[in-house]
Amino acid sequence: VVSQGSHYRTSTLFSAIQLIKMTRVFIGRLSMSARESDVEKFLRGYGKVRDISLKRGYGFVEFDDYRDADDAIADLNGKELLGESVALELARGKRA
Repeated sequence: VVSQGSHYRTSTLFSAIQLIKMTRVFIGRLSMSARESDVEKFLRGYGKVRDISLKRGYGFVEFDDYRDADDAIADLNGKELLGESVALELARGKRA
């Protein structure tokens, strides 16, 4: 038997986890020469960025607010960064 208070805490925790996930953005089709400073400049004006993690040809950006992540995706998906048309979408899966 689950008490109502326990259910509330569980659903609140789940909502908080979902919200955190929604602030992480995948950036694909990045130029191999892209640096953190290039991505920072590209995202300027879309709220506070907590973290940028770049790999070879892709990366992840953690925004402070999910609304900023949504706005960046809506406005910048398909735009050019260092000669490449980048793909932005909400990150899925576990953080590596």
